[in-house]
Amino acid sequence: FGLRYGGSRKNKGVAIVPRKGRKAVGNPSKKVFAVEAVNEKMEDISSTKIRDAFAKGKYDVARDLIGGCVLRYCAEQELFGCTMAKVKAFLTTTVEPKKETSSSPNDGKGKQKAGDSKSTGAGEGNSESDNGGSSPVYIFISCSRLISEWRTVPKKILEGRSLFFFGSKRKWLFPETEPDVKEARRQPGRYHLMDKELLELIKRKDAKGQVHFLKAPDLKYKLYPGPPDPNAYQRVSDWLTKTSFDGKPLGLKPLVLDDKYWKRNDALKLRHVSSGAKVVRNYQNGFHDYGEVIELLEHSNPGGACIP
Repeated sequence: FGLRYGGSRKNKGVAIVPRKGRKAVGNPSKKVFAVEAVNEKMEDISSTKIRDAFAKGKYDVARDLIGGCVLRYCAEQELFGCTMAKVKAFLTTTVEPKKETSSSPNDGKGKQKAGDSKSTGAGEGNSESDNGGSSPVYIFISCSRLISEWRTVPKKILEGRSLFFFGSKRKWLFPETEPDVKEARRQPGRYHLMDKELLELIKRKDAKGQVHFLKAPDLKYKLYPGPPDPNAYQRVSDWLTKTSFDGKPLGLKPLVLDDKYWKRNDALKLRHVSSGAKVVRNYQNGFHDYGEVIELLEHSNPGGACIP
């Protein structure tokens, strides 16, 4: 739920998120807006949980509850026993790839098209990505979240074996014409206000082939979710398999774009969405819903891709 008033950064108003089982009451005339449809994660947010996360040093939980900007402020001001050194040390040691045991139909030998019923290597039990036993590949999927939290991420991760997979267009970050500038400024990500240091980092990684923008430059996008682009995730899959770091392939495998695989709900271990059909809808239409994207990446490269 976002609030935006023209180009101003002030007077955006307040969004009220009700607790579980309760209903919020807003007053739009005073820019107080009630959130009606709330996901389970937001419903469970409470000050008690936030204080508990700080007390136990669970800074990943704190970040999910209050956001990267607030976590960084708390660390800089050394509030609740939190410091920048503690946060960076914790995130560096805990952001590791999850080891999956469910088999993936991906044997890395070929491409799959969205809707293709012939999975490559189905049932072969390929449970780990062949990245040469090296350190994990970190895949950041949200540009807007990176904008607010990138200074809480250790530099060795941002500059190292990490990829940026954004749901935007490249020209929203790097406009070349006046129409590009106008289109970029219409986006809720407010990319034109991005920290120049972060923008330079993205530019450097983009030059190395370590950044992918999901939306095609000519996609007629106005509002979420936008028009469908059935070829979008095949482009993503091709990009992933070609990525490298320091001249060495990262060893990532193609995306699992097999509808039949995702519709085996009873056999899948889904952690971010309620059904595989949602993942299929996401990649068939070229959307960038976070839960669906994370599920797709983790199943395609179990043990080899990490999504902070």
